[in-house]
Amino acid sequence: FKGRFFEEKKFIAGRRRYQHRHRQPQTHGNNRNLRTSKTGFEIIRFVTFSIATLPVTSWIALYAFNYSNRISICSDALSQEDNEITSVRSKLKKSAPSIGIENQLSEVRKLFSGSPKQIIVIAGVNEAGKSRFIAECVASVPVERGVTYINLSTMSDSLSTLTHAFVMAFNLQWLHMRHSLIDMLPFAGSEILVMKERFSGRDLTGCFYVITEALQQVQSVERKKDSELPVIFVDGLGDDNGSGWIRSPEGRSTLKRIIKWCIHITKERNLAHVVLSGNEELVWNVHQSRTTRGHVRAIGLANKSVEEGRQIVLQELPDARKEEIDMIMDNFGCFLYDLLTISREIQVRLARGTGKDDICSRKQIVSTVIEERYHSLVERITAAFSKSCDPDNNTPGTDRIGDGDGDDMDPYLDPLKAVYSEAQASQDQSDDQEENESLKEIRTWTKLQLWKTIERLATSEKGTITFADLRDKVFDGNVTPILDLMNEDILGFDVGSCDNFYSWEVQPATYALGRVFKHLVDTSYLRDEFLEMQQEEEGRIKLEEIEYERKHLQRERRRLDMRKVSLLKTVQLGKELKVNTDKVVDQNLKEVFFAMAEEDVAIEKRADKLRQELERVKQSTMHEDGHVTNFSSIHQKIKLAALQAYSKRNSKDRLDEAFNRLSNNQNEIRAADIVRMIKETSGEDVDMETANALIEAYDDDDNRQLSRAEFVHLLLSDDPLPIDDKKRRRTSSKL
Repeated sequence: FKGRFFEEKKFIAGRRRYQHRHRQPQTHGNNRNLRTSKTGFEIIRFVTFSIATLPVTSWIALYAFNYSNRISICSDALSQEDNEITSVRSKLKKSAPSIGIENQLSEVRKLFSGSPKQIIVIAGVNEAGKSRFIAECVASVPVERGVTYINLSTMSDSLSTLTHAFVMAFNLQWLHMRHSLIDMLPFAGSEILVMKERFSGRDLTGCFYVITEALQQVQSVERKKDSELPVIFVDGLGDDNGSGWIRSPEGRSTLKRIIKWCIHITKERNLAHVVLSGNEELVWNVHQSRTTRGHVRAIGLANKSVEEGRQIVLQELPDARKEEIDMIMDNFGCFLYDLLTISREIQVRLARGTGKDDICSRKQIVSTVIEERYHSLVERITAAFSKSCDPDNNTPGTDRIGDGDGDDMDPYLDPLKAVYSEAQASQDQSDDQEENESLKEIRTWTKLQLWKTIERLATSEKGTITFADLRDKVFDGNVTPILDLMNEDILGFDVGSCDNFYSWEVQPATYALGRVFKHLVDTSYLRDEFLEMQQEEEGRIKLEEIEYERKHLQRERRRLDMRKVSLLKTVQLGKELKVNTDKVVDQNLKEVFFAMAEEDVAIEKRADKLRQELERVKQSTMHEDGHVTNFSSIHQKIKLAALQAYSKRNSKDRLDEAFNRLSNNQNEIRAADIVRMIKETSGEDVDMETANALIEAYDDDDNRQLSRAEFVHLLLSDDPLPIDDKKRRRTSSKL
């Protein structure tokens, strides 16, 4: 500004000299007035420009101050209580006391009193009470010790928002000022937003460095004991509010960086205690990370005890009668969220004035609320089936969570994000290949996989399955569908209290869902339908295996043909060159030829066997367009199964006992029972439609089941289908 000021003065002086040469000379008074007016105008311009640039100058000065003192400012923030912690403490005082978390709280306090050797992970399903438990832990730590609370449950849908949460929690003012400046420049277009996401990764690294140095400074100045070290709480790590960002490569890379930093300040530096809470995404990332082995203490928020569940109901519904509490507990077990919401809903409906004192009306209200909740659970399961994919091409029936529509894509912003994304920029070519392979594995569940999961959980003795067992036996080693079902609140998990997640178990998301699972499995027509679907899938898998084996044999045959051609050319070349061969060479040629001939015969036999097996599998999987069934053979196999069950009984009523054994004590035989008994006795598979047609032939009361008398009629009959013309036409039409 000075240089420009003096240039203007030189210009004015030059103009005066020019006027003095070419014009009439002015009086001394006029020159002085002109000089005075121009000097005043320049002063006004200088003052105006200074005032206009004062905010920018002040911002630069403040930014420089905050950057140069960033570690000391963060150290002060560690020992001060911010508005977030004050809000948590005040809300906790106003709310009702927590029930059933005393053991977990005492365990956390015990860990706080020792050296920070492990990360504390509070794990639980959705609505298990994780945030409330974290609030109780925050309230139990004295203010002077140093408490930092970061809530990510509502603002972790991108790298920039997650970084901003750490910036605000630790009072990193220089980064906050820079982020605010970027947010004030919307006119700059998409490039500014992309660069903000690009630099957010560097900002997060800067956050970790400054926080670590601030913790070290606090430790070196105050010389705190292990029981006085600061405590950092991160709530909702792994939650992304359905945006799907946390499952992207960038999201999972960020989650791993946070976990590694937490291990650095706890196990390696002993600077602070760290408590993380999250859902299945956090548990899975900790489970598969090599760096967390032995450095994580898991505390699971399991269901309450029966007595604690009763206290929760009475806390929300003080005038509840014993039979009402029993009804709620029988239907919803001890799951916290269901107990709270059902009790509050009943209280709201009773407060409307109807049925408050009338026992019948109260019972009707309680029954209605419970029934409505079960309807919503059935709708949840139905939605999960509708979101399943086609087993042939793994195409989801509906859009997956986190998948955006094509109209929502920014044609300018998205390509730039792909280029400037830190996860993309920081990985080399080998990492990209591994990432692409992992992305190929991402697929949702099929209907049959979901049914198998429900069936395993419903028939399990404890109502749980180990995660590894479900992954390997139902989902073919794929983890993504299990996490998707947990995200849909169909499945839950339990980790208990342990030092690792290798034994975590999968269970229904709620106790009520477990009851719905058992009801679905006990429903005959659903069981028959999915049994037929399972047979179709098994047939499809067999066909794929046979086709793969046939292609392998074709490759072997081509290689054998090439060897034959090579041998023939060698012999012809020897004849043309008139090479004298001795008996040893001739013997070797014969041995090679006979070995090839034997290999050719073996390949032909295997190919013929595969052709026969392929025809058999195709016939067993044919339906309306080409159904092949031998009813006489099936009829004889049913008689054989009944005879075997009959011979294993020695009592007078062994026919009834054999019937009960064949029907699984259901007092009637369904199509699934026929398929099962033939599979157990002969090892052969029977089509569900064939079994249904056979039952329909002997079903006199048209209930799609065989009673004891109808089953005896089937056993004593010589004709596999002794039905009249009307029923025969109906059965033929069905086939």
